[in-house]
Amino acid sequence: MLIEEKIGMVLSEQSFYEDNKDLSEREDIIKAIQEKVPEATAGQIDDFLNKVSSALQQKNSEALSEDELEDVAGGIVVTAAVIGTVCGCVSLALTAGGIIGSAIWYWKNRKKKNK
Repeated sequence: MLIEEKIGMVLSEQSFYEDNKDLSEREDIIKAIQEKVPEATAGQIDDFLNKVSSALQQKNSEALSEDELEDVAGGIVVTAAVIGTVCGCVSLALTAGGIIGSAIWYWKNRKKKNK
C-alpha cells in the first residue's frame, strides 16, 4: 500500500476529525497523522494535504469529476479516489465545527513556520 493511501485512510475516518477537532497548527496535524502512519514523513503528509486543500478550494466543496481529481492528485487514480473521500470527510468536519477541517481546507494557503 502506498503512503498516500495510508494517509488517505486515516483522513477518511471521521473519528480522526473528532479526536483532533481542535488542532489548527500544521505541525500538530502532521504529528497526529504520523501517530497513525509513523512511516509517513512530514513532507509526504504536507504534499497530500496540499492536494486535498487544492481539491476542496477548486470546487468550493462541490463534487469533483474523476478527471479533475486525477489532475489534483497528479494522475494517480487510486490517490484521486482517496482524495475525493478525504474531501468529503473534511467537509463534514467543517460543518461539525471542527477547527481541523478549516485548517486542512486552507492548508495550501498557510505559510509554513520556520523552525
